[in-house]
Amino acid sequence: MSSRDLEKEYDATQWSQRITDPVELLQAHDDYSNTVSDANRYAVNCLLNTPYGETFRQQLDIYGVNLPFDAPIIVYVHGGFWQRSNKHTASYAVKPFVEHHAKVIVIDFDLCPNVTISEVIKQFEKAVERIFSYAGEHNPKSVSFIGHDSGAHLITYLLSEDMISRLGDKFKLLKNVYLISGIFDVSELRNTEVLNRENLLSITDENVDQLSPVKASFKHLSQYDIGIDAYVGSDESPAFQKQSREFVAHLLKEKLRAKYHLMDGLDHFNVVEKLSENTYEITEQVINNLKQA
Repeated sequence: MSSRDLEKEYDATQWSQRITDPVELLQAHDDYSNTVSDANRYAVNCLLNTPYGETFRQQLDIYGVNLPFDAPIIVYVHGGFWQRSNKHTASYAVKPFVEHHAKVIVIDFDLCPNVTISEVIKQFEKAVERIFSYAGEHNPKSVSFIGHDSGAHLITYLLSEDMISRLGDKFKLLKNVYLISGIFDVSELRNTEVLNRENLLSITDENVDQLSPVKASFKHLSQYDIGIDAYVGSDESPAFQKQSREFVAHLLKEKLRAKYHLMDGLDHFNVVEKLSENTYEITEQVINNLKQA
């Protein structure tokens, strides 16, 4: 693939059929995310800015704090390709799940290039430990994770043998993982200006495989009954569709319960914005799985 083709493949703003101007599309997403997230902070009982680490961004917000002590927990991990967005603008997915009696935790972390992807992963893992400590205190019926693009990438590190060892028996609370428009192989995007200008992600020959979950083994998960669903829009690039399809194929080879979903007529942005809607396919699946946990 030529460098020009590669740039387009990993430019999420180039593939939408509903808003064809990239600047307008990104602005529409930011406006939607901000408006709905702000409304949720007023409409839903929440505890904001709970620290889990040393820096300002290492905080999490908990929505639905008035729900029963043992209410299931959903964790949302925002996207932004490790370099944009935050928990305040990524709380648009909260309300439908709280209305169905689940607490929602939205986490934040430092961004590239202020830190490397490796450091973002470490911060995510620290947030996970804090969340499962909270879960250990509240004994929820289940814990689930939802992540978008780089957020989906981060969630895969929750599934590592090291993380399972660190969480101990609390890991058994994890029932479902939802990966939306994820990046699971960073080898191609390391050479793109659109996502990795001047190597702001700090991808090297030494760490490229370690930062690519599709290269990791997940066979150890076979002893747990965890559903892993990967979603991508039909109005996303072939590269993004390939990322999710090949990661699911990798998991299926290891005999895990994984499924690939191609979402008709959706692009990289509304495929996740629509989590704010009760009747959206992914929202409905999350809610149904909550009832069965």
